[in-house]
Amino acid sequence: DPLIVENYYSRRKDLENPAWRDRLDCIRTAIYDWPYKAIVASNGERELYKLDVDPGEAHDLAEEEPQRLQRMAAELRSFMDDRGRFGKPTAPQEPLSEQEIRRLKSLGYLGD
Repeated sequence: DPLIVENYYSRRKDLENPAWRDRLDCIRTAIYDWPYKAIVASNGERELYKLDVDPGEAHDLAEEEPQRLQRMAAELRSFMDDRGRFGKPTAPQEPLSEQEIRRLKSLGYLGD
């Protein structure tokens, strides 16, 4: 099954960096369908990469494979349109155990 990811940048140093500012001033959502990765940005930009031969994403295939990019973008859009049906996450009904609390702390989620 395809994998969906979203990338939101919030670090001021990245958003103010002239080399990255335009690229990061949007929400970039990607769909992976191995070996392809399609990226659709909220500013309308689209990219397509074939990761098995281009793991560094240096060669954008958007113009060379527009049908593939269109299909993947449509699948991504369909997923994004449907994702409201899953509802919002809810808080656990039972308190966390001491073991769960220790585990979350060890992962950096609850502080010291």
